[in-house]
Amino acid sequence: GATLGAVLTMAAGRGAGGGVGEGALLLFVYSMGLGVPFLLAGLGVSRLTGAVSWLRRYTRTINLASGTLLILVGLLFLSGQFFQLSIWFQRTFPEVPFSL
Repeated sequence: GATLGAVLTMAAGRGAGGGVGEGALLLFVYSMGLGVPFLLAGLGVSRLTGAVSWLRRYTRTINLASGTLLILVGLLFLSGQFFQLSIWFQRTFPEVPFSL
């Protein structure tokens, strides 16, 4: 994209001016910026397998709970009571920023 184009332009400009090392450094830093997040994500996958197995174990319960909540919120919207619930939340938890 645009960032790669800018980095390549800067690297070419540095290389043409005799600073090949600077151009190579720019490309190296850009490449590390792209690659390091993927490496860290790969290292973190093993830690996530425990969370994924927990989610897999409780998928049915999570689906039922979230579906029930979705139906309740829909009923509140249809009945016009969602606004009242919003007011109750604002009065009960004034320190929490809450807006629609």
